[in-house]
Amino acid sequence: MAFSMANIFVTMITTHYTYYILTVIFSKNRRNGMQQANTRMNSLRSKPMKTLEEQKEFINIKHPKRIGTFKWRWAMLPKFILTMIIYIILFRAYLFLFTYFGINLALWQAILYVIIFPLLLNLVLERFNVQKSDISVFFRR
Repeated sequence: MAFSMANIFVTMITTHYTYYILTVIFSKNRRNGMQQANTRMNSLRSKPMKTLEEQKEFINIKHPKRIGTFKWRWAMLPKFILTMIIYIILFRAYLFLFTYFGINLALWQAILYVIIFPLLLNLVLERFNVQKSDISVFFRR
């Protein structure tokens, strides 16, 4: 069966978010780090007037500096290969499910899915205080 571009878009988005959710669920350190950063950002967001230091702290929490922190290590290669293998397995599994159930989406359905699915996922993750900085902030009062 030939896969349409819409099915591939939906499969790629679903694969990415499945891997993201799995890493958040199974990595307690990452989850706790996100929750601590979000609680600190919430306390800074609640202040109507921030000092310059608080503004810098907020920006550093939301967008940490990564320039000059990368150092090549051979230990990174197996982790990268494992990540790629997991992505490929998830991608092939979703393509198999699409083929098995005979799902063939139109491009407009895929575009709606690409827009709506991350927003819904962020709403769910926000309930667990894991995700805060996304576009859904603009849809609230």
